[in-house]
Amino acid sequence: MKRIKYFFIIVFLPIILFSCGSKKSMSESLKAKLDNLELASTNDLLKLGTIKWNADTTPVYDLEGNRLTQASLTNAIKSNRFKQEFYFDAKRALKAVVMIPLDEKELGWNIKKKEGEILIGQKSPQFHVTDINGKSYTRDSLAGKVVVINTWFAECKPCIEEIPDLNRLVQDFKGEDVVFLGFARNDQKDILKFLGKREFNYQHIAADSELFSSFYINVYPTNILVDRNSRITFYETSLNPDIYIIMKNQIERALAEG
Repeated sequence: MKRIKYFFIIVFLPIILFSCGSKKSMSESLKAKLDNLELASTNDLLKLGTIKWNADTTPVYDLEGNRLTQASLTNAIKSNRFKQEFYFDAKRALKAVVMIPLDEKELGWNIKKKEGEILIGQKSPQFHVTDINGKSYTRDSLAGKVVVINTWFAECKPCIEEIPDLNRLVQDFKGEDVVFLGFARNDQKDILKFLGKREFNYQHIAADSELFSSFYINVYPTNILVDRNSRITFYETSLNPDIYIIMKNQIERALAEG
């Protein structure tokens, strides 16, 4: 019996979320194949959860409209040089997948993201930090709680842009076993100056370069989730317009798993 290979696509991966539609670069042949199908939005994918599919039963195309074999698809995914778009019919059935080459900027994001993803599933690095109010935190003292980390600095426009969504998360999980830590590249004086002008409801730490290096931080903002067992379960780099719903789902899952 032929063994069917499946790819499990976890829809909150940034490589998928960065894909926003590429019809301008699609061939007429591919456009014809996608006629009457709808490109799934980020919210659509989040509602669906994990999508189970394989290239034998669901057509996977390149931008020229060529259908990829299972082997070609495997090679494309392993290369980390493509993102995916998912197309559904009116009944919300998956009918096609399109592999989109990453541009130079996205390739740079992908490489940097992969460095941090080494930590996923691993114990969080040890740390001992003190926030601007004098409260200390260590990895071990936070065991049993869900820890949400955001890295930022005052001059970072993408960091500032996501602050309202991060504040919503703090409000949503008020009273829960969730700790929100902001690792800032600024010194305490500049952090306080920034917070005097803008509300940002995390507990903020003037972090040193050693702390950033231990978490492989080289892109801002970066959002990290550490579960109750001190393991890193989520690591997202760069601004994502859907960070609120992504992080909300991640936190809820971590709380439920206990």
